[in-house]
Amino acid sequence: MITDLRREFGESVLEDLPAEYLTDFTRAPGRADAVVLPRTAEDVAAVLAWCYEREVPIVPRGGGTGAAAGAVPDGGVVLALDRLDRVRSFEPELWRINVEAGVPTGRLKQLVRESGLMFAPDPGAPEQSQIGGNIATNAGGPHAFKYGVVGDWVTGLEAALPPGELVSVGGPIRKDVAGYDLKRLLVGSEGTLGIVTAAWLKLLPAPESVLPVAVFHRGTAEGCAALLRVVGSGVVAAALDVLDAETLACGAASFPGGVPVGAGFVLLAEADGSRAEAARVRADLVEAAGEGAVGIHAPDDRDGVDAFWRWRSGLAFAVLARRGGVVAEDIVVHSTASRRRWTRPLRSAVATIWSGCRSATRATATCTRHSSSRRGTRTRSAAPVWRSRISSTSPSVSADRSRASTAWAS
Repeated sequence: MITDLRREFGESVLEDLPAEYLTDFTRAPGRADAVVLPRTAEDVAAVLAWCYEREVPIVPRGGGTGAAAGAVPDGGVVLALDRLDRVRSFEPELWRINVEAGVPTGRLKQLVRESGLMFAPDPGAPEQSQIGGNIATNAGGPHAFKYGVVGDWVTGLEAALPPGELVSVGGPIRKDVAGYDLKRLLVGSEGTLGIVTAAWLKLLPAPESVLPVAVFHRGTAEGCAALLRVVGSGVVAAALDVLDAETLACGAASFPGGVPVGAGFVLLAEADGSRAEAARVRADLVEAAGEGAVGIHAPDDRDGVDAFWRWRSGLAFAVLARRGGVVAEDIVVHSTASRRRWTRPLRSAVATIWSGCRSATRATATCTRHSSSRRGTRTRSAAPVWRSRISSTSPSVSADRSRASTAWAS
């Protein structure tokens, strides 16, 4: 198979099978016949067409940071999107960005932050996870409590569909109500309906201040009761997360200032907004969650806050290290997305879905054109007419663009 693929796609097909492309954070063992790293969306569609025609299983892969074995192959072709890493367009003044599927989540967040904006979803391992994988799994993270999951930030998608067609649904505009919301079919579908190659994402102004708090309790019962008090009090935390005793033990040694004696559960929360608002919300969080707590960690100075974020970002790796980097035995059933075999029943189902969607889209477009003609107006094309202003090698923003950094209460 590798010989045939290399004849068709050249150096995009790896000669060997790197181990990192055969598993994910679960460390569940996988196997594949070939690994392909396309450079463009058109290449993705071409590989999909090749596999579709021959009924070869295909597993789209992002950064491999999932914990459900969805990116673990069971034969066939692994289609890794690492090389689709361009920022096609970034318009800070309009709070939107168009990125390819292989752009790392951390790079996206840093880029928009330099322009005073934010992309709030924060799936685990942001330096390794990729936007395409975030969209395919509709990933969330602690900030989903206030800001929603990744799908809530997607306004348009480009995707390769079987039998090898490249399509665009939605677009850069926020109000897009002329027809069906087809992008929602792809968000969270984990490659079963198509492979996301690029996305339009909306952005928001970054908050002036972000303050964390960790409230320690003796056990799960006390911790869950504190969590319910926070939710029931109506406090709008920017993020909420919890760690049980086992997870807390993985990061106890590196926690800033040390973990309080007797702690077996910790509620992690975050307050953001203006300096005054963030301070007020954090005080409300402490009041709601602090009853019966064995300790509260609420840093105010920049060094203390930075130390907390460093600990938080490294916790997932600490968990893996403590468990020997092997958690495959905990995975009973692989995600259905780990086997993208376009067999006849699935091919028929996918074809029916997209055929109906295309027919409905054409009908909607026809009605829109007729309606516009009757009003004496001219219908504008839904396709974006601007061109990429920022390439993967260009400076992220111009020097004179306003930059906003997190303000720390003192």
